[in-house]
Amino acid sequence: MKARVSLYVRALLLLLALGVAVGCSKAPNDAQLASDIQTRLSADSGLQGKQLSVQSANGTVTLSGTVDNENQRQAAARY
Repeated sequence: MKARVSLYVRALLLLLALGVAVGCSKAPNDAQLASDIQTRLSADSGLQGKQLSVQSANGTVTLSGTVDNENQRQAAARY
């Protein structure tokens, strides 16, 4: 009985350690974040030809530029 409880406790501790390790993964830096979003915007057929700029500071992304309508604005904001 004690061996079974010990096994459950060890399994629980292992799962907890794995959860912490996964949750602490490193966030992308600002340059990588801006580059990834710019790539996605450029690949969106509904936004091609639009001059959209992407800036990132401390994980906060700012998009600037001009689009033709609200649908395009919302499409850009999704990224």
